[in-house]
Order: sequence, then structure tokens, then C-alpha cells
Amino acid sequence: LIHEGTPYTVLVRQPRVAVGNMTMPEIPAGMVDGCGNFSGAAAKELKEETGIEIHEKDLIDMTDLAFGDAYPGMYPSCGASDEFNRLFLYRREVTAAELESLQGRLTGVAEEGEHIKLQIIPLGDLWKMSPDAKALGALCLYRRLFTSKKHYDHIWNRISGLQRVTTTGTPSRSEQLMPAHGAGADPSVQLGGTSVPVTGEPGIDVALAMSFVPFQDWVREVGAHVSAGRAKVSKVHIQSVDFFGPKVGFMKFKADVTVDGKFVPGIVFSRGGSVAILVVLIHEGTP
Repeated sequence: LIHEGTPYTVLVRQPRVAVGNMTMPEIPAGMVDGCGNFSGAAAKELKEETGIEIHEKDLIDMTDLAFGDAYPGMYPSCGASDEFNRLFLYRREVTAAELESLQGRLTGVAEEGEHIKLQIIPLGDLWKMSPDAKALGALCLYRRLFTSKKHYDHIWNRISGLQRVTTTGTPSRSEQLMPAHGAGADPSVQLGGTSVPVTGEPGIDVALAMSFVPFQDWVREVGAHVSAGRAKVSKVHIQSVDFFGPKVGFMKFKADVTVDGKFVPGIVFSRGGSVAILVVLIHEGTP
């Protein structure tokens, strides 16, 4: 958001119990529902969390511009979690009245436990006002990709005639990685041509947990290293599963893994991909 030559951005402040902060400042973000439509999810989250309604073509996929197909997004905690953030940019000119209407607005989906208050701040203050990894990562990409109007226009012209945003990310591979077990058989997955048993704590529906797309993605990625002869997996044990409604939302599992003959930590907190949007609003000027 830019007003009279000064760029602004939108923070969403909401309770984050995990870190003991009831007004954590973050940029708008949300989970992808297993379909791989990152831009569609980003547009949906932006509307729900800020009230700003846009079309997905109005978004610029900064992670795609930075990494191409090398990485699906930014990994905020790759030591223990498979979560990645697809970082988008939304940029537009606004009036002073629009900025004022956003400041302090109460938003969020109450049915999902969201209680959000918006805060509009100068974009230049984002780095010191938010410890959110999504915000800092998005700011870094924005600064590197769009360091000047000339650079911005060059990139915008390059992608606007083709496709402004990646509408689909890594395709779902659920049809290729369904659990390899039949009636009466112990659940297992195929990792590099090797059948690896999958167990779970009492009460966990192992077959349902194995259908979780992020788990299947993990099987695919690790399976490639097993096929190459670098890694070995002897078993997988599902420790806990949390649901978003009828769907698996988070899953924690432990894999017994060796890499180059050495044991490596195999605790995985699995939640898959999410999206985040850096909003830059402009009024009578450009950044």
C-alpha cells in the first residue's frame, strides 16, 4: 500500500497460543487444501483475513520468480517440519480513505477460531515490527525482485503478457502414492521399491493418515533418495493426527532413517504447503 510516495503494508494481529502471544503481527496467510492451487488459496485468505477482494491473476508469485521449479516455497523450519510458504505479492494504489478504513478493522472467520485485527504500517518498518518468518521472507524477495520501479516494470512486463502468477503448484500425487495394503495386511508404503511398514499409536486410523497429501509428498521425496541408494527407511510410526473438520490438518510421525549409513533424526511435523501475501498499497506515487 503506497500513500503519497510512502509504501505501506497490512499486518494481521491474532492470538498465537504456541508462542504465547495474543496479538502476533503477521502478514496474511493460510493453508493450501491439498489441491495445489496456491494463488487461489492466497486470494481466498486475503479476502478472509483483510476484506480485500482480488482475483488470483492480480497476485505475483515471488517464490516462482526466485526459485522456479527448484523449491516449492520458503521453508520456515525445515529441521522438523515439511511446511513451506508460497510467498505472493499484491500491489495496488489506494486512497487515504482506503488506508484509514483498513486500520484497526476486525476480520477473520469466526467458525475457524480466527479473531484478527488489521494494522497498517509503513513497509519500511515491517522488518522491525514483525518476527514472522513469512513476512521477513516476503520482504526480502520483494526488495531483491523489485528494488526499483525500472526493475519492477521489467519483471511485470515480462510476466503480465504470459501469466502473472503460478495458478498451480506441485501437483497432488495422491493417485500415485496411495497406501500399499489390502484387506488384512499391515499398512506399508513403497519407498524406492522397498515396502516400509507404517504403524500408529492406538486409536489412529493409519490408512486415513497415510492418505494425507503432505505425507504422500514426503514419501515421494524420501523415496527418490532411497532409490538413489543414499538413504534407507526401515519403518514409519505415526504418533499423532489432528483434524481440520473431516480432513487431516497436522500429523506427527517418526521415521527410522539412515543417510550414507548414518542415523539421522526422523521426527517430522507434517502440515504441507501454505501461502502468504505481502500487500503493498500505493497512493500518489511508487516505491
